[in-house]
Amino acid sequence: MCLYTRMLSVALRLITKYGRDVTWRSMVITATNVNTPWDISTASYTDYTVKMVQTSWSNLQSVLYYVAKKEYPSGSYLGLLAATAFTPKVNDVVIDGGKTIKIMNIDEIKPGPTILMYIVEFER
Repeated sequence: MCLYTRMLSVALRLITKYGRDVTWRSMVITATNVNTPWDISTASYTDYTVKMVQTSWSNLQSVLYYVAKKEYPSGSYLGLLAATAFTPKVNDVVIDGGKTIKIMNIDEIKPGPTILMYIVEFER
């Protein structure tokens, strides 16, 4: 457990140092009529200010996906988000400089029971 604690503190320190503030909008969508759950009539959200490092895909990352036999994501850029008090979801959005960005995929970096960080893939 000590090893993961050190990794977590390093991830937090580097993302805090090199990241920038963005607003993570966590969406809660509810249907008022249980007979038509696809009819979304109310949506509420909670905003969190988080530090995120934005980066693009590198050759190393593409090789790692190939070795892991995972589908190579096609988003235009990534965000590295340290473990947070909330659980990020794909239906959330990120607001960066007034621009709303949709999320395509979220991968957890979790070598053990502790989540160290999230790799967030954004839509083009």
